[in-house]
Amino acid sequence: MSRSYSSHFRQENLNATWANLNVTYVKFALYRDNREVGYVIFDALGSDFSNWFAKGRVVDASWSDLTKTSTYNGFSIYGDVRATIERRFLINNVYGECPGDIGHVEVIEREGSCNMDIHPRYPQFVYAYFNSADLWEKQQFGRADYMAIFVSH
Repeated sequence: MSRSYSSHFRQENLNATWANLNVTYVKFALYRDNREVGYVIFDALGSDFSNWFAKGRVVDASWSDLTKTSTYNGFSIYGDVRATIERRFLINNVYGECPGDIGHVEVIEREGSCNMDIHPRYPQFVYAYFNSADLWEKQQFGRADYMAIFVSH
């Protein structure tokens, strides 16, 4: 991703060196108060820098209904980037306009047109607070302090 923030830590040239790392698993995790609050583990064999984050690669997750066989309308690193929305690392089950959106995780990059997109600062790492996907507009989602991506090879 081309956009960067001063407080982000990232191995340089990761996208160029991914193929040489022989990555086997990737763990995407969210943290609040230095405690893991959600995660998804992916089978990354044969993946590239961005396609490891895919529903068909899910091995395990902290949400009981987040599996490789579940139905999603959005599951992508690049997420949903429309004129009025900028959400990355999106795992979403249902688009029902704002009040009907149901999902697990999203990184909100800027203020959007839905109540769930309005925060005091950006990016926001939001996640379904309970053990399954939930309505974003209920405002009962968690806000993580940071996210981390761990690579095993």
